Amino acid sequence: MELKRYHNEDDMSPIRFSCADEAIGEIKNLFFRDQLEEEQIMLRIFTKNEEHGTKVDLKRLNIDRVFSNRQLKRRTPFNRGKLTDASVYHYDYSVNTILGIKEEQKRLEVEFKNFMALITPSKRKANNQEPLLFAHLERDVYYLLNPEIIEEYQPKAHSFKSILNWIKNRIFTKTSTQS
Repeated sequence: MELKRYHNEDDMSPIRFSCADEAIGEIKNLFFRDQLEEEQIMLRIFTKNEEHGTKVDLKRLNIDRVFSNRQLKRRTPFNRGKLTDASVYHYDYSVNTILGIKEEQKRLEVEFKNFMALITPSKRKANNQEPLLFAHLERDVYYLLNPEIIEEYQPKAHSFKSILNWIKNRIFTKTSTQS
């Protein structure tokens, strides 16, 4: 068997365009398909959940992002929150969250349905932060879709300086109101 040493451009490229307009049209199609897929994800997030969850092979999931109801109630960052249907919580999710869901769906070869949002009491009052988003997989299994936001849910440790400032402010307000 003899190997060719030189290849011409026609042998290398499986895509051939007759004109520049055709090439631009194909590029627009690629972007349109990506945008359509992202909009479908957003539509499924804001659609009311169905009775059954998404069927997925649990062995392929990232184990650090799989939770049961019991784990969500016991783990410190989650136990103060309420797991609700994501369609009830009207919020614009970040681009990173939507792209992360899109990548997970491609990796797992599945379309997530039944999205749940974990909303803490402070988040219910001030809707300026994005909630944690879960996909409901089975009866008691939830898959975290935006793990980068979990840092916002971690309880913040108070430093000694902040405690002293709080005491100083409390003493100042007590003494200033008594005059």
